[in-house]
Amino acid sequence: MDAVRRVTNVEEDIDLSSEQLTILALIAVHGPLTRAVIEEWRGEDSGTLLRRLNAKGILARVRDEAEPGGPYMYRIAG
Repeated sequence: MDAVRRVTNVEEDIDLSSEQLTILALIAVHGPLTRAVIEEWRGEDSGTLLRRLNAKGILARVRDEAEPGGPYMYRIAG
């Protein structure tokens, strides 16, 4: 969890599943990603995991302004 603390503003102890850590690793390596891209990498639905990471303040969900009607992108919060 030390690595998560280094890339986020989370101070308290957090309990993350291996699935959530996989998502964090994908975003840390590739930068902001859409849910569709994350699900393509993982091969399964990731909506619940993304919502939980967002609710914990670990991920931020922002619009991709470069695209008309831009999709939401998930990035490390901070």
